[in-house]
Amino acid sequence: MVLNDSLLNKSNRDRLGLLQEMFQRNLEESELELLKAQNENQSYRLQTSRRYTIFFAVTALLIGALGIRLFFLNKNVSKFNADLLEQQRKIEEQNLELANQSNQLKEMNDTKNKLFFDPGS
Repeated sequence: MVLNDSLLNKSNRDRLGLLQEMFQRNLEESELELLKAQNENQSYRLQTSRRYTIFFAVTALLIGALGIRLFFLNKNVSKFNADLLEQQRKIEEQNLELANQSNQLKEMNDTKNKLFFDPGS
């Protein structure tokens, strides 16, 4: 009986040791799988972060390029508007000059008509 108990205890201890070893191996495998999953998750987040960074950098460059383009377009439009205002001012001056010349010609024509066609004067 003592021998039987001793054999049973040894068998139980062997089983318990085997179960503990299996449990330990399963635990290590689970931890390894968890670490792999965490690593994959972190890798995905890093890739996503890089993509967002690249996207925002390209967007910022495009906005900057458009801003510079708009600045130069605005500069050209302002110059063109200044040229148009100068031309408009010159046209107004020419119109005034033409109006004065027209009035002078009318006065001269009236004087001519008085001299040549008005015998009583």
